[in-house]
Amino acid sequence: MLYKQILLHCHGRPDRAAAMARTTLHYQYLQNYILHMILRSIFQPPQTPEEAACEFDLDITCILAIRHFRYLHERLPMPKAGSLHLAWEYAQNPLHHSCFTNMLRVSPEVFQVILDLIEDHPVFQNNLNNAQVPVWIQLGVTLYRMGRYGNGASIQDIARFAGISEGAVELYTKRCFEAIESFHDAFVCRPTAQKKEHEKQWIDRHIGFKGSWRNGWVMYDGTIVVLFARLLRSYSNDIGSEGLRPQLIRYAPFPSIAPYFRILYLSYPKIRMAIIAYLKVRTTIV
Repeated sequence: MLYKQILLHCHGRPDRAAAMARTTLHYQYLQNYILHMILRSIFQPPQTPEEAACEFDLDITCILAIRHFRYLHERLPMPKAGSLHLAWEYAQNPLHHSCFTNMLRVSPEVFQVILDLIEDHPVFQNNLNNAQVPVWIQLGVTLYRMGRYGNGASIQDIARFAGISEGAVELYTKRCFEAIESFHDAFVCRPTAQKKEHEKQWIDRHIGFKGSWRNGWVMYDGTIVVLFARLLRSYSNDIGSEGLRPQLIRYAPFPSIAPYFRILYLSYPKIRMAIIAYLKVRTTIV
């Protein structure tokens, strides 16, 4: 009972003590030292008050050292030999751009655009003696992480792939997201009249006719959001993969069917194609 009380006094809450027992070496060292203290007091009790005071000071010093030292063993360097550098080699040859895209999920051209936008953000600057890793490496690690799922998305696997520490993976991702999110208001905003007309002209060119349907300029297909796993209901799209296209409907020639059209257009690719074909004919007649 005394043994448990001492442990709880050193660690606070019982749940914290239990968690440390599962996850850290500090708790095991502290547990063994307190056991040593109890056995010593039983079999070799101090003979004088001075000896007891010396043992007490020593015990307090040892317990504080166990609690406050971050590393209890010698830290050996972790071997690192990443493969992220292959992405930069792939970017040099247009024939290998598909390999670059497979690794970082964007083309080299898109990667360069993102890099130009964020590389001057203050989050990538500091006043320390050790400069940060180049922004293009931090962005590469972030994009590689965003393109993984399942077991491949673990921090450990990404760190081994990039040849960096696990903490660096988290830090690079946090910095890149902070820089990218700073452009929110520049990219997510109400379109001007000029931009609206540009999109309407795009609709005219790709649908093949000019009519009232051009006013539904925000209804053309968006990026396919690929599903992680197949659902009970099939969501196979027109290119044979399981995914959904997020749609935002601003206008439709038939307002009464707009809510149903949004559901059908999002969920059922074959019905979507039939609706578009019908609306083409209908709009042409009108």
